Amino acid sequence: MIKFRNICLIAFSLFLYSHSFAKPVLFVYGDSKICSMWKNSLKESKVKLYCYKGNPYKDSSSLKTFSKISPSIILFPKKLELLFGKRAFTGAVVDLHFFDPSIPTESYCYEIADGMCLGIWAGSFHKKEAFSLIKEISKLVDKEALKSIKDYPVSGWWLFQLRRSKNCLKRKTPISTPIDYIKAEIIRFYQDGVPAKVFVARFPKKTLLLSTLEGFKSAVAVGNYYIYPALWSNCKKIKDLKKEFSNKIGLGQRDISLLFTGADIDNIAFDTESYKDIKVWTAVTAGVFGNAMRAGVDKGYWLETEKGWKKIGTINILIFVNKRLTQEALASAVIRATEAKSAVLQELSIKSTYTPNLIATGTGTDNVVVVSGYSGRFTSAGGHTVLGYMIARSVRKALFKAICLQNGVCNKLDFKNDIW
Repeated sequence: MIKFRNICLIAFSLFLYSHSFAKPVLFVYGDSKICSMWKNSLKESKVKLYCYKGNPYKDSSSLKTFSKISPSIILFPKKLELLFGKRAFTGAVVDLHFFDPSIPTESYCYEIADGMCLGIWAGSFHKKEAFSLIKEISKLVDKEALKSIKDYPVSGWWLFQLRRSKNCLKRKTPISTPIDYIKAEIIRFYQDGVPAKVFVARFPKKTLLLSTLEGFKSAVAVGNYYIYPALWSNCKKIKDLKKEFSNKIGLGQRDISLLFTGADIDNIAFDTESYKDIKVWTAVTAGVFGNAMRAGVDKGYWLETEKGWKKIGTINILIFVNKRLTQEALASAVIRATEAKSAVLQELSIKSTYTPNLIATGTGTDNVVVVSGYSGRFTSAGGHTVLGYMIARSVRKALFKAICLQNGVCNKLDFKNDIW
């Protein structure tokens, strides 16, 4: 079993490290005339400008651009402040009160024109510098020119997520489960002053599970822990996060198995497959724009050593079966889940971040947990078995939904219908 002694969250780590010594990037948008205005206004500024031609908040196509350029400062309409701010989704901006106490708390919009905001991305290495630049930018920009884009509509994926955001602010959200003895919920809290969200499923007594992060173990709960972007560049050891969260929900560290992700837990997707008295329930979070890889082609750079890890979007899959699974069945279930995952990425034509001419088979930080039930006995989840088919089908359907929710790549799914 791999021991993750000193791992920070791996997701985006190489990408962020490569940007830590670069200039802060400002993401703005508009037509050619507006882009020229930004370029002329900021030619003496210390910020690197990226101007998106058109309206980035019309559909989900801009999400890939956000991930690729990793802006420190973004221009966004004030009507999206709830999504970018309190919702704390993956593309979140930080509370400006942290940089200037005279600004009220929970202020995420530095308004530079009527209804137009600048915000500081939570994952930036340049937050303090970015705040100073925002004040500088507000003095240089042509506010009259911005009036031509202030009424650009918020629609498509962005509007869908904005409407969902009010339901993503509660301290707890119960999740209905098809397996009656499993109790599940999303818990939201603050970790070191920044938001955290965890999906947790609990069982009445210990059961056997297989986690690709922790190996075989018995536990009474499993979870998927969302690490807010502000912690990506300086996050705690996983064991410390696990200890603190276990204490929060009243469990011992050995009693829970956790996965960790940079994908918004509020974009988690579920699917249920049933046949006679067999039930398979799957919960998936997925982000595929940051570090999608093609296995066997894209090189790995992280090497595990005795002292930890040396320079070296995440898809997390949690599978619950209401029947007792042997270790062999748990292991073959992981294979089924992995095959289904790679098939989905192929069908969505998700390209490798590192070899863009090839289709990705996963991301560099994927993990799977398979949880056994209590009754009966299954020794295999092979490709020719009913159980194997149910697992692969459930993973497939849930992953399509999760990628649609997180990345807006929806493959004929209608995200206007709330699939959460």
